[in-house]
Amino acid sequence: MPVELEDRRELTDVFFRQAKAAVSAQLVMGVITASLAWVRLDSFLVSAWFAFLLAVSGIRLHFIALDRTRTANVNAAGIASLEGFHSSLAGLSGLCWGVIPWLSPYGHDVVLDYLTAAMIFGMAGSATATLAAFPRAFRYFVIPAVLPFSVKAYFIGGDVYITAALVTVFGILALMHFNRMAHQTVIDSIRLRRENLQLVAELREKKVVAEEALRIKSLFLAGVSHDLKHPLNALGLYLGYLKAKPTGAQQAMPGMEQALAGMGNLLTRLLDLSRIESGELVPALRVVDLGEILQRCVARFAAAAAGKNIRLRSVKTKTRLLTDAAMMESIIDNLIGNAVRYTSSGGIVVGLRRRGGTRVFEVWDTGPGIPAERIPLLFDAYRRFDDTKQHLDAGHGLGLALVKKQCELLGYRIEVDSKLGQGSRFAVTLAEAP
Repeated sequence: MPVELEDRRELTDVFFRQAKAAVSAQLVMGVITASLAWVRLDSFLVSAWFAFLLAVSGIRLHFIALDRTRTANVNAAGIASLEGFHSSLAGLSGLCWGVIPWLSPYGHDVVLDYLTAAMIFGMAGSATATLAAFPRAFRYFVIPAVLPFSVKAYFIGGDVYITAALVTVFGILALMHFNRMAHQTVIDSIRLRRENLQLVAELREKKVVAEEALRIKSLFLAGVSHDLKHPLNALGLYLGYLKAKPTGAQQAMPGMEQALAGMGNLLTRLLDLSRIESGELVPALRVVDLGEILQRCVARFAAAAAGKNIRLRSVKTKTRLLTDAAMMESIIDNLIGNAVRYTSSGGIVVGLRRRGGTRVFEVWDTGPGIPAERIPLLFDAYRRFDDTKQHLDAGHGLGLALVKKQCELLGYRIEVDSKLGQGSRFAVTLAEAP
């Protein structure tokens, strides 16, 4: 499986975190080795070796600290460069330990020779894990650190030393195998950690969505209860009036009809929203005359606009559209009704205009305008109940939610522009019939 860029970045970070400790441990071992060697070997050679080890270790620690800060944004080429550079430094460290057998008079003290080999081999074994992130760095370290012992043991000869040389060679191969396994384990751990972090992030997002859905549901139930209460209270008052005055049916009838119409309108919207969200409602597409639909909708709100002394004007159109006639009429009806409800002076203009190869239905009003931060919330059912500063009797709060759902179902796009104190524009981008 190829190592992705993000994996390589994390591998580089793992290498730097482990390499610092490994280099520090080698320095400690170097002090111990030099102290023992000064007693038995030439002090000049030991001093030169120790100085070389200090120099290489210092350079490694310096560049580990320097390059570790670059791993977050480095590209693939940069990572390859870092790996090559630090692998070369690891090779120099391995060479420091590899020259030790050549500093001592090998073959005179088998016990001392084997202790030296054991120390070098043990250090190479510990590097299997500490250099697991960079297998090339491990190879660069272990081969120059261990192989010189095998070569010198072979030249010394004898059954013991030749056996030691062969065992050491096989040991190098075994360590390289274990290093590859450790490298794959590190990669698997990195990927598992990333997957876990992604799962945690997704769970947090789903938790937020679920909490928001529960909150909206609470608002929805509060809104339905509120909006049903008004027509029911009105019907109760009219019934009380009829009980007290049985002959007053003629006077009570218009009000009762209005209350029933309000309840019917609310329940229709609720049912339409429910059917759309459940996937039950499927658009019945046919070519319709948009001008006729527009005229009917404007006529329905003409009296309400006149009662508020505002102008309601429509731009005539002969556009024919492939759409669901009932949904299209509901969209236009809700947008005009919303404009009439919230406009107290001035006027409202509705009509279509061309935008590229499509038609855009627009409703312009001179209402109070909408704050920019509230525009994304306009199409949530009963969202107005989330703001106690709003007038809760200013409409059902379902019209725009239904408009948004119907537009999505028909493949239309709705957008809103508004300026406080100047008015609003609601626009629905339509697909024109061929």
